[in-house]
Amino acid sequence: MDSVVLYYVNALDKGVSLVSPYLNGKQLRQLDEICVWLKQHDKTVLYSTVGAVTLGTLYLLLGTKRRPRRSEKNNLSRKVKIKKEPSVKVDPIQSGKETIATTRKQLYDVYAPLVEQLEEDVASERENGLQQKPTSYKESTEYRKLFLNESLLNLLLKLDGVTPELRSERKAAVKELQNYLKRVDAIRLREAMNDNDS
Repeated sequence: MDSVVLYYVNALDKGVSLVSPYLNGKQLRQLDEICVWLKQHDKTVLYSTVGAVTLGTLYLLLGTKRRPRRSEKNNLSRKVKIKKEPSVKVDPIQSGKETIATTRKQLYDVYAPLVEQLEEDVASERENGLQQKPTSYKESTEYRKLFLNESLLNLLLKLDGVTPELRSERKAAVKELQNYLKRVDAIRLREAMNDNDS
């Protein structure tokens, strides 16, 4: 133990010599008082440090399981156990067929009428030469084109996850979506060309 005390005192002195250039007079006096106390009680400090490190190590190694309190013991027996439902196996082919069907349904029920309406609105604006100002941005032709383009691309992305066994069905659905995307792009090109002409 005496050799450990010697190392402890040397380490303490070395630490004080490293820190002392950064302290003022009052702080140096306080540091000296602390060092004197530590040196006088060197064995106590070492024993308590070793004890604290040992207890901390044991605490970490043995885990932090704590005993439940009396009130928690009563509550533990009252907890309702929830049964886990067995996992349902998903058939990738059936899932792919459903994805293709819902994508086609969305295309023809929601987006195809919007594309046709947009084409009609742009054609009537071009024939009449009138461009009515929309009441809001969402009613504008530009917004409607961007919205349809984004929505159709999202539908196209849904088809990416379809299993390879349904290649022909997926390919047909992709072609239908691409046709509507081309129609929206054609509206944009026609308007761009008309803007350049005028």
